[in-house]
Amino acid sequence: DYETVKNNHYWLPLTAALGIAACLLQNSIDFALFQPSIGQLFFVIIALTIAFASTYTQQRHTNIPTWAKPVALGCCLITALLWIAVVIPFSRSHRMIEEAQIDGIMALNHETTLPSYQKNNLLNSAINKAQKAQRLCKIDPAPLKLHCQLISALFNNHTTTPHLNAFQALLDKTIILNRHNYALYKMGGDVLASYLNKQAVALNYYRRAYDCYPVSPSLAYAYGKLLLKSKAPNNIALAKKVFTDSLKYEDAFKQQALEMFGDQRSWDFRMDPKNTEEITSLLKKL
Repeated sequence: DYETVKNNHYWLPLTAALGIAACLLQNSIDFALFQPSIGQLFFVIIALTIAFASTYTQQRHTNIPTWAKPVALGCCLITALLWIAVVIPFSRSHRMIEEAQIDGIMALNHETTLPSYQKNNLLNSAINKAQKAQRLCKIDPAPLKLHCQLISALFNNHTTTPHLNAFQALLDKTIILNRHNYALYKMGGDVLASYLNKQAVALNYYRRAYDCYPVSPSLAYAYGKLLLKSKAPNNIALAKKVFTDSLKYEDAFKQQALEMFGDQRSWDFRMDPKNTEEITSLLKKL
């Protein structure tokens, strides 16, 4: 039973200590201790480690320095206070994000019967809430990402160049925290591709998105079309490769669906059939 194991084995405090080390190692790569559930688990492991170590040393009649326990307790209390200082703004930030998402959905939903001025007010309100969420928790990339998505929605209407530059600066700041998120690079390419003086920057965003996730059909289509639009020989050759690979990926997914379901009709096509026809036609011309 538990008492027998606790009284005769040293592995419980050792395992708990290794759990703390593993948690710290993981968070040194992907910091997540600011999330309430993960932080609570971390402190539960610390408490178990102290309890097991104290019981083990008493049973072994091991003398430990008198200052060890107060120092350990003090370190735990300081860590807990720092964690609380992070968790409270994190929770407030995420509540603000949820409110911004609701306002944004209502503003961008074409099926709603709200007048256009009210939709604009909701969209601006969502952007303001996303900015407040950023100020509350600067180490969390979620508010920045949401802010970028909301700003990009403004480009469905006429947007002045200062807004465009502000969007690009905000997007680059967000990418620093999400370097492997291809959707952010694609967002930048989609917004900037319609501006003649920004098409080279849009190509760079698309290229980085394609490097992260080359199997996205919508990305391959947009990237290839912009490469052809530049009319540079190297870009035309690259567009041909992007289009050819996209069709290969699509055929591979169709074959996988056929093997899994036994019926290709049940496959939900990843690429729009119209885009497939256009790509096939373009490849014949190239």
